[in-house]
Amino acid sequence: MIDAFYILGTSGLILFSYNLVSLKGDPLGTFLDEYIKNRCTQTSVGPYTVMASIVSELNLIFITVYQTSLQLSYIPELLQQSILNFGAKCCEVINEINKGIALDLPLSLEKDFTNLLHKVEDSSTRIQSPKATNDSGTKSSKSGKKMRKWDDKVTKEEAEALDYSDKSKAAGNDRFDDKIKTRVTLNKDGIYELTEMETDTAEKKSTGLFKSIINSFSAQKTLNEANLNPIKNKMKDHLISKNVASNIAEVICQSVVDSIKGKQVGTFSSISKIVQQSTEEVVRQILTPSNAQDLLGEIKTSKQQNKVYSICFIGVNGVGKSTNLSKTCFWLLQNNLKVLIAACDTFRSGAVEQLRVHVKNLSKLNNNSSVELFEKGYGKDAAAIAKNAIQYGQKNGFDVVLIDTAGRMQDNEPLMRSLAKLVSDNQPNKIVFVGEALVGNEAVDQLTKFNQALKDYSFSDHPRQIDGILLTKFDTIDDKVGAALSMTFTSKSPILFVGTGQTYTDLKKVNIKSIVDTLFS
Repeated sequence: MIDAFYILGTSGLILFSYNLVSLKGDPLGTFLDEYIKNRCTQTSVGPYTVMASIVSELNLIFITVYQTSLQLSYIPELLQQSILNFGAKCCEVINEINKGIALDLPLSLEKDFTNLLHKVEDSSTRIQSPKATNDSGTKSSKSGKKMRKWDDKVTKEEAEALDYSDKSKAAGNDRFDDKIKTRVTLNKDGIYELTEMETDTAEKKSTGLFKSIINSFSAQKTLNEANLNPIKNKMKDHLISKNVASNIAEVICQSVVDSIKGKQVGTFSSISKIVQQSTEEVVRQILTPSNAQDLLGEIKTSKQQNKVYSICFIGVNGVGKSTNLSKTCFWLLQNNLKVLIAACDTFRSGAVEQLRVHVKNLSKLNNNSSVELFEKGYGKDAAAIAKNAIQYGQKNGFDVVLIDTAGRMQDNEPLMRSLAKLVSDNQPNKIVFVGEALVGNEAVDQLTKFNQALKDYSFSDHPRQIDGILLTKFDTIDDKVGAALSMTFTSKSPILFVGTGQTYTDLKKVNIKSIVDTLFS
């Protein structure tokens, strides 16, 4: 999306100004200086591209500012439509000012311009039949000369390099299918349920920390703030060592102290037992969702109402959003749901091709599987692609639309605004934050800022927040399970799934008891 838009008179008078973000420096002033010197209508100013249309007969200049990295293809159309919609009115204003009539400037065109902007963004990605990845007849054009691909599209050779699927014939594909199918078991109702994540030892006891605190006491004591402080400090250090964010560890320990102050203890064992029970209860309450999450039930309810159910996957760069979206897709397909994957990561080179490979593989796993990829390539507006994908899914009988978004750092304001716009425009049924399990304080910062951005930059009167969490790489963290606690505490949202490997079946339900035991082992 754009960062700013201006309508000026050729004398330099600003008739209309529309700023979505605070611009760095003065790109407008720099452009005007460059235009006066060289009469150029497009220039780069730091991270921005400034493009303008000069309408000499109306004595007007229409200017837009946007992030160069976004490669917005609809800018010329936006300028042209702005001239058609606002040119005559602005020309009248110029004429009235020249006659000495006092007018309030800038003009109040925000609502009309916002509607126009959304219309142009939508029309830049009109609904077309998406390329189904099981259509092996699609051919890509070849060029006779290698050159840099400025739109970040990958070549055919690069796309093949991304394809890790088994290229042997039918026998190889059968072996691939059978290997996956042996991991899929249905319950008595014919539903493919995700299993809970496994633990290293079936009867792991969370007594290690609590046995170590007995020496802090003598028998026959009333617990108070003073004699509990040593325990509090030891517990806090222990939680931080398990990757719990330091501020959250402080809150948890203080909650435990507050809950057991004033209790009379008689023996060393009773001291350990009281502290252990209180601590585990506090942690269990944080990890347990306040409202039950039945994703399959919600999808089936939506299906009964003839509505497509949409899930938007968001998060920072490199955490495995696309991979775990595909695992989620596999789970949905095994439950006989028709799934459309919307490729809304229009920035990362190879993102669309990666999803195409996943769709190709998922289509082979079950003859009854129905999965397609909805994509419009690179450099397009992600919000418009998501909107068109949902409309296409609704029109063509899909049950679920999984929206893959570009990874972005939580401090990148333009990209966070773009994400908020995607959510605000499309109102997905579920917003899932995908984060790595091996993070501590960074998890708190990520979730806090993503949630805040969805609130601050929303166009809706009722901004959305993160609905659930998917923790990736959970099989790599050993006993450093604190990120699960940090994320749920920060967002007040439950952990829906954890990723535990590299195959489509490596998506599990969180085991709260296992996390509690591991935290205090």
